[in-house]
Amino acid sequence: MKKIEEVNLEKILPSNGPSVDEVTKYLSKYKNEDIVIKVGGSVLNEPNLFKILIEDISILKKLNFNPCLVHGGGKRLTNKLNELNIQSSFINGLRVTDEKVISIVEEVFVKFNKEIVCALKNHLLDAKGINSKENNIINIKKISKELGFVGVPNEININILNKII
Repeated sequence: MKKIEEVNLEKILPSNGPSVDEVTKYLSKYKNEDIVIKVGGSVLNEPNLFKILIEDISILKKLNFNPCLVHGGGKRLTNKLNELNIQSSFINGLRVTDEKVISIVEEVFVKFNKEIVCALKNHLLDAKGINSKENNIINIKKISKELGFVGVPNEININILNKII
């Protein structure tokens, strides 16, 4: 990461954001940390919030951080399943996901991921998506037979992740 003095913060920071002094304090504190941003799909479906998020990620990148965005998309999935007249059932808040539903899950989430990457690239960021089709980094262990393909992570391929970062 470049030294803070090398970055002209007044040009990068939004006028309605935190002060240069406050930002400098956090730049020093987190200069050697990875920045992971987890955001729900509902935020990404709201155009104004989505725009703000992309702008904020752009600012982080201009400050020489490598932000990693982890996103949801359950609302989009529900909308797509409703559009296809597929009823969802839930067990303990988890969507039962059979073979038919898992293919729709992949389709919806891969498309959503590509939309996010495109928005980041439109802000001149060198963004790269991670998804189950192109560069899957997460292997899961199924939770139960009743839930189908729903699982918990049991292995993460950090080599792919580190290469992208």
